[in-house]
Amino acid sequence: MVQRAIKPQIYENLLRHLTEVEENRSQWVHDHFPQLSPEREQVVNLLDLYVKQLDDFLCSCIRSDRAGNELPFVTMGCQVEVVNSSNGKKQVLEILPLYEERAKSNHISILSPMGSALLLKNKGATVTIKAPRGDIDWQVLSIRYPENN
Repeated sequence: MVQRAIKPQIYENLLRHLTEVEENRSQWVHDHFPQLSPEREQVVNLLDLYVKQLDDFLCSCIRSDRAGNELPFVTMGCQVEVVNSSNGKKQVLEILPLYEERAKSNHISILSPMGSALLLKNKGATVTIKAPRGDIDWQVLSIRYPENN
């Protein structure tokens, strides 16, 4: 992984978030998927990969007050600007952790098709979301950690 600079406050917030995910993920998975199922296994695998990738990033990053708010990949709690490849429509989405309820229309859960598809993606990546009227391709334009988190 390339060494990246992030603000110390963002580092602290992400570290606190990582600890919370590690400590509570088993209970969150059980709460959302009480029965063994392919969906449960998929979420467990996604969370395992998420913890590893976020931990690797935090171990390798440099903390600098001069760094911006950009992140190298989509995390829970970040804001992702995406563009619909077919019509050019842009949206800014906030990816919510399992433990937060949707509060605004631009908040999406990692359990949603869009949220799980975007999680851990890099800037420039394209995700395809299956919709009733056909597949929709969304490209990641930017990934930022909000100032107020």
